[in-house]
Amino acid sequence: MFDDVDTIVFMKTYGERVKERREELGMTQTQLSRAIGGKHGSTVGNIELRDGESRYTFELSEALGVTVEWLRYGKEPKLLPGRGEIFDENISPGPDSRGQLPLISWVKAGEFCDVIDNFQPGDAEAWYPCPVAHGPNAYILRVNGESMSPEYRDGELIFIDQRGNYEHGDDVIVRSPDHKATFKRLQITHEGTFLLAINPAWPDRIIKIPEDSQICGKVIFQGRPR
Repeated sequence: MFDDVDTIVFMKTYGERVKERREELGMTQTQLSRAIGGKHGSTVGNIELRDGESRYTFELSEALGVTVEWLRYGKEPKLLPGRGEIFDENISPGPDSRGQLPLISWVKAGEFCDVIDNFQPGDAEAWYPCPVAHGPNAYILRVNGESMSPEYRDGELIFIDQRGNYEHGDDVIVRSPDHKATFKRLQITHEGTFLLAINPAWPDRIIKIPEDSQICGKVIFQGRPR
């Protein structure tokens, strides 16, 4: 009845494609729901029962590492570049996911600088898969401003690990005594410990860390949602 395998692939529903890729990644429905910003674990469960497109298509594309066209219509290529297929000789497969981390606000980062047991669903704006190893209290922030340009762009996501052993040159989140969080490069010198803004055009690029400040973690990965 069918001439080739591709025809069979096109017969799958939108929801079946979501389920197929989720199971390939070993993700639960709850984990994927968090990754796309769903308020309940049933968000993905409901999507997987759909024949038609979900309003979370672009979020699902990023979280699952698949193209929008594949999600919508089953059209190849299935995977996004660098997410499991080699599209060119200078592109390697992306790393495997190491669990879901919460995207939180800078205000929350200042509040949560002290070691915490776990983030609760309501503490996060969204949940994203992390491709590198991390401690139990890692989290994600969105870069705000240009002080760390050009290495970090405004709007880019940075994955932060709260484990210690901070060294000279680490890019860290620091909480000031008034509980405000800032993102700078750690400079440990004979003259003292300082914070450096990478952007060469930034005013007052080097500042001494105020007393009673606290390092809230360092960058272990960076990425930009598309």
